[in-house]
Amino acid sequence: MLSPVVHLLIIACFAGLLLFAAAQDLLWLKLPNRLSLAILLLYPGHVLVSPVPVEWQSALILAAFVLAGGIFCFFMGWAGGGDAKLFTVVSLWAGPGLFPLFLLLTGVAGGVIAAVLLARRHLAPRFAPRWAIAHGIGAHAAVPSGGATTADPAARRLERMSLPYGVAIAFGGLAVAVSLLMQG
Repeated sequence: MLSPVVHLLIIACFAGLLLFAAAQDLLWLKLPNRLSLAILLLYPGHVLVSPVPVEWQSALILAAFVLAGGIFCFFMGWAGGGDAKLFTVVSLWAGPGLFPLFLLLTGVAGGVIAAVLLARRHLAPRFAPRWAIAHGIGAHAAVPSGGATTADPAARRLERMSLPYGVAIAFGGLAVAVSLLMQG
């Protein structure tokens, strides 16, 4: 009878780590390796105590292919290393059964984030003083500054147009977590 409670705690830890990863990426555009490692280390516990059989062999093969694709995307400059690692470990949790859902929701969330960032970049020069005052930062931080840096992560993102894709991966991963709970 302890197994369902332990499984619930493992899924809750998985979801909590995803939320923490999203916050880290949103605020600092960084996904620490220890987050992906922690999510990876939780997986065997999920396999052992899940109330339904887990196809861990198929999930491992899927994750290997995802990792290879992530490494390729990293070397091409299309994705960050942290994004590739997080995407890989969440793919492991999703397995072949939930991978299409994870991929779809991550892609949709990434598209929404990209659209919002593009809109902010386009509108920021027109509304910089009001936007900056409303967000408690200097007006110079809201306008791309041609190399000047600022401590404000949102302004840095406007300058570099970096996409915090860890947020999208976490969104898709949370759907995986909810689906895993509903299976059991």
